[in-house]
Amino acid sequence: MEDPACCSPLRIYLERREVERMLEKSRRAYLRLKSQDVKTILLGCGSSGKSTFMKQVRIIEEGAFQEAERMTYKPIICQNIISEAQKLIMAMELYGFPYELETTEECARRIMDINVGNVSEMDDELLAAIREVWNDANVQICYDRRDELYLLDSTKYIVDVGGQRTERPKWLHCFENCAAFIFISAISEYNQLDERGQNRLSVSLALFSVLLTCSAFRYASVIVFLNKIDIFDEKIMKYDLCNYFPEFTGPKQDAEAAKNFIADKFQECCERERNDDNKGVYIRYTCATDTKNIEAVFLTVVDFIIKKMLEAYHVC
Repeated sequence: MEDPACCSPLRIYLERREVERMLEKSRRAYLRLKSQDVKTILLGCGSSGKSTFMKQVRIIEEGAFQEAERMTYKPIICQNIISEAQKLIMAMELYGFPYELETTEECARRIMDINVGNVSEMDDELLAAIREVWNDANVQICYDRRDELYLLDSTKYIVDVGGQRTERPKWLHCFENCAAFIFISAISEYNQLDERGQNRLSVSLALFSVLLTCSAFRYASVIVFLNKIDIFDEKIMKYDLCNYFPEFTGPKQDAEAAKNFIADKFQECCERERNDDNKGVYIRYTCATDTKNIEAVFLTVVDFIIKKMLEAYHVC
């Protein structure tokens, strides 16, 4: 027979008060951690979207860039536009594509004569030359083969600067005492080669595996952003994933199946490289040029990191 005392008002009151005490403790710990500076490292291969992501976070947290600050990016944008135009012009010669008009060929020669490092702005004449080359039908055919040319994804509007191989040794001193590390990988690079002729997504996976072995990250939460999902969704309709990753056996032109396969690749890295029980990886698909997307992802990541820290402190 059940003991009536176990259901007494006093017992219920004491249990409820204990629950409320634990909830209040968790709430205070959450607010305390949320107000603290938590060291989080943002890593990834060159052109994966790190700088763009950080600019979006800046906009979300502090508002739009001031005019003077925006102007500091002008020389970089001008140099990148000319650099990508020159790559296209060199590709035209490589493939033996003729220009539609003789005047377009003259514009191309003028663009190739420019020393990119000395550019700080572009005049109307140069802009007109770039526009004429870009509008050439054969240049567009050449651009359609951009995955063979190591062109940046943003060639047709603006480009980015980033952390390439030569920059990676500089990361090491930043690793200590971080609560989480965010790794950005451009999922759209599944069919692209880097300057060494290696598949760019495979290089990203290899770098991720190496980072997981760092002792500084032993207790850090691992977050992966599979970035440039908008470009990926467009590409997967033309370039089958199995042509670059033969182990993929899912249906062709199925973006969801392809995304899940790549996400599993990162999860497998985490399970293989981490020797402790903390083998989970928090994966999100992102478009770093979409402020609303990054805002939503950023908020969920902040809550995820705080939750993991609370668990580490045995608060929840």
